[in-house]
Amino acid sequence: MYDDDEFHIVSVQPYVVFCAGQLYRHVTDCIGLTYFYSFAAAEKDLHIPVLADGCSDILFIYRDGKVFTEVLYTAGGTKFIDVKKGSDCFGVRFMPGENPCLDYSSGEKLKDSGLLLRLEQKMSQETTFIPRMCAFLEEYRTEFKDSVPAQKKLFRQIIRLIAEKKGILKISELEVLTGYSARYINHIFENQAGISAKQFCKCIKMHLILQALSTGTEISFSKISSEYKFYDQAHFIHEFKEFTGKTPGEYASAVEESLYSDCIVDV
Repeated sequence: MYDDDEFHIVSVQPYVVFCAGQLYRHVTDCIGLTYFYSFAAAEKDLHIPVLADGCSDILFIYRDGKVFTEVLYTAGGTKFIDVKKGSDCFGVRFMPGENPCLDYSSGEKLKDSGLLLRLEQKMSQETTFIPRMCAFLEEYRTEFKDSVPAQKKLFRQIIRLIAEKKGILKISELEVLTGYSARYINHIFENQAGISAKQFCKCIKMHLILQALSTGTEISFSKISSEYKFYDQAHFIHEFKEFTGKTPGEYASAVEESLYSDCIVDV
């Protein structure tokens, strides 16, 4: 149904940008990843909300000559990550269901993860962006298998399909398009990503809406409501606030005040 090498969801956790003020990013075509990024807590402690957007991150926090790791993921609601003043952070953003250091059932990093331990050791030796990226890839690629399990392959195919439809899909439509029952589709999503197919559809819709609002261009909320098949504008505002903690108007104001698009520097 699709070529894994050509499909990536480049979603950004917006509050990382709002809180840090500047985010350096390198988009990658490596299977399972979307991009590498870095930011610093130069002037103050950061209390960063993490949205339930279907993707996940490993964050390496460098402070006082040590490296600490956090896995950023939530299946529902918002969680927070605290970064102390003076920390230098390097992150890796994963496609849905692809983080080998994450227990998707609990949303926490895997206990006794050999890969995570090796990454911590290797990453602790690097001090700048490109060497950190290369060090990560060297260890990450050791996890690649010669063949992809059938369930993982099907999961990748379905998320590609959902993304192509902008998340505007009912589970009954997925049944028709894939030939699998709703029960089995949800079983795959729970196993692979810790969320239901319906939740993932919402993640894709919200990712695309956030992407549109983050350009700083004025966009009609009624047009968004219509394009993404919300019942009405009130329904869209309710869903958006539930997802981000802000109304669309509040989010658009935050984008404008922070000069959001200028804060992301591609390297």
